[in-house]
Amino acid sequence: MSLTLMRKTLLLVLVLSLGISPLAFSEEPAVQPPAALSSMTFLDCYEKVLAHYPALKKRYEQLEQAKAGRNMAIADLFPHVRGVASMTTTTDPVGVFGMLLQQNKFTQGDFALNELNDPHHRTDYRLGLEGEMLLFDSFNTISKIRTARRLVKSADLEADFTEMEAGIVALESYLGILLAKEVLAVTA
Repeated sequence: MSLTLMRKTLLLVLVLSLGISPLAFSEEPAVQPPAALSSMTFLDCYEKVLAHYPALKKRYEQLEQAKAGRNMAIADLFPHVRGVASMTTTTDPVGVFGMLLQQNKFTQGDFALNELNDPHHRTDYRLGLEGEMLLFDSFNTISKIRTARRLVKSADLEADFTEMEAGIVALESYLGILLAKEVLAVTA
């Protein structure tokens, strides 16, 4: 006898014993099941299981991560533009001399011997835009996109499988509720 079948049998015996024992020892007539149990349909039970099934939430998160990875792989096909900024401050004579020349700020006074050997600090600010565009990368980007699409498909199928698993759990729970109601009705 498998462990699952033993568990189901034990659960059925437990439900029956808990359902029968209060009725067998009471002198009052049996009460009917609450209206909430009798009005619950399988669809209601299924929706509740889907809303609270933790494995399904995890699968949906994995699916969203796979979709984000696919979008990142596709983005590699497009040009990238970014801003660059730098600031350099130096008192090195060669660095100061070069900065003065680049900035067109070189004056006659900068040729003084003590200014050449021991200059005041100089700061150079650089701002710019830098762009990249993919021309050819031995089909690496295309391979990344294909892999990412397959990961999305895999995550989608895993989510579908987990939804089916949740449906089986909902069906088993719903049938257990119906069985408990029937047992209660028979014992009453």
